[in-house]
Amino acid sequence: MPLPSDLLNETVRQLENHEESLRIKKVIFCLCKKYWENTLDILNTFSLSDLIEELISAYPTLDRFKEALVKLVKTLNRPNIYTEVAKVIFARISKLYKSLEEEPQTAIIASSTSSEILNLVASKLRNHQEQARIKKVIYSVCRKRWENDIQIIDSYSLSSLIRELMQHYPTKDELQRALIKLVQNINKQNLYLAIANIIVNQLGGLYNNKQNLNTLKEETGTQIVNTQFVQINNFNSISNPVEPQQPIPQNFGTSVIDLSVEQASEVQPQSERSQQPQKTLNLFELRLEIMQYTNPLRAKVLLFSVLYQSWDKNNQDWAMLRSYTLDDLLKELIQSAKSLTDMESKLFAAARILTDFEANMQTANTIIEAIKPHLTNN
Repeated sequence: MPLPSDLLNETVRQLENHEESLRIKKVIFCLCKKYWENTLDILNTFSLSDLIEELISAYPTLDRFKEALVKLVKTLNRPNIYTEVAKVIFARISKLYKSLEEEPQTAIIASSTSSEILNLVASKLRNHQEQARIKKVIYSVCRKRWENDIQIIDSYSLSSLIRELMQHYPTKDELQRALIKLVQNINKQNLYLAIANIIVNQLGGLYNNKQNLNTLKEETGTQIVNTQFVQINNFNSISNPVEPQQPIPQNFGTSVIDLSVEQASEVQPQSERSQQPQKTLNLFELRLEIMQYTNPLRAKVLLFSVLYQSWDKNNQDWAMLRSYTLDDLLKELIQSAKSLTDMESKLFAAARILTDFEANMQTANTIIEAIKPHLTNN
């Protein structure tokens, strides 16, 4: 459902005229794009109006928006300042959420509305730069086998594959488990985790719409829907397909390929045993958490600086960095740190001497906040 234009324009005007307008835009940008950006030229290529619309699509309820906002602020340097910034953002944008809740809904046939959303999702995925891999993953999860023959895959429409996918995996959690299982059993895990995230982010609208319809049908017998896009974070079972290994060009920007994690594994750290639960540490889940709020490449550079030497961008450093996975670096950080406090001090010290101080401090906080629950007793 489109946002009320008058209220959206008024919200944009209030936020742009606020004395903390730049920090406000940085926070909203990070919530939308999943990484921190300080470069004004990049920030200015996005209008605040478009970012707010993307934000509400990504976080379809006020509670989810508030949770994401609070979580982000915890990872930022200068938390006192950004707490006040977050209050301003929440106060203004919450009015948009409330206006959507008050907007009268139209009672229609569920199947036609779901088809409309499905077609929008399919169109968005078809236009994505990674559309070929997206379709291959969806096909593989549906068929429970890996398929490299493009002619076979292209004999199915993306819309029909999405319908089949939702029949096989009727809940968000089932889809999440399916995609995680797939990613763990193919090569190029960096790349395909990013592809999996794209899929679940776009299919969120279909799952949330389905859930809302079922609830309303049980309560009132009337099928009412909200057709806006929403974002989810979920990912069930697949055979062990292995795609032939091919070299992938390293992309050190902030594209979707950067929003990735390394090969999944479970490691029990050697240090801080008294602070840790008895269960093994799942680095795959840990990196999923880190990925939500910072660029994995920046995280690798920061961890490399903590563990080995200060980063200076020379060819030797790049070569060394590429020889380590994010999994390797996180594992070594956890094993080498004497305590959580020791880990914090090392990360902050490294962040202070790297270029782009604010972004690296945010990355350090993100790593700490992600690791902390794993190093605390249940």
